[in-house]
Amino acid sequence: MALSALSQLYLALADKPEQEKITAEEMSVIASCHLKVLWTAGLASGVAGGLGWQVAKRMKMLKLPLTVLPAVAAFTAAWDWSNSTTAVSCLDNILRQDATRMQRELVNVLVKYNRGEAWRWQLMSKHFYPEAVYNDQGEKPQMRWRRGELSQNLPLLMMMMM
Repeated sequence: MALSALSQLYLALADKPEQEKITAEEMSVIASCHLKVLWTAGLASGVAGGLGWQVAKRMKMLKLPLTVLPAVAAFTAAWDWSNSTTAVSCLDNILRQDATRMQRELVNVLVKYNRGEAWRWQLMSKHFYPEAVYNDQGEKPQMRWRRGELSQNLPLLMMMMM
């Protein structure tokens, strides 16, 4: 999930040696993202849980079994949905930064801890593109992620060459 990637980013920055420790600015960005995720998820799940509880009360009046199930289901679904969308938008804001240490570490976290989740690659491909780099020692290319500015300016470059 996206919130786990945000936590892994914090751990990656906090586990650095003393001279490369996490800065106050990086800590405030990560903390504000965590607070935003928790606040949004809490508000959405509270509203959904309240609506589900109202449905449960109506079902209880009708003498239907499993009256608490709609409230719990709405609460859980709203928590998951708002949690993931808010965390992905925070990660997107970090990747949008221009060549910062947080951005580099987040890219490493997204690639290293990939669990086959499509949102990770969608987020990466929005700002970077993969490139195969060949070296003299090996026959196998190394995959590297490059910033996406070249691909965004490619039509302009092609027109300038003509």
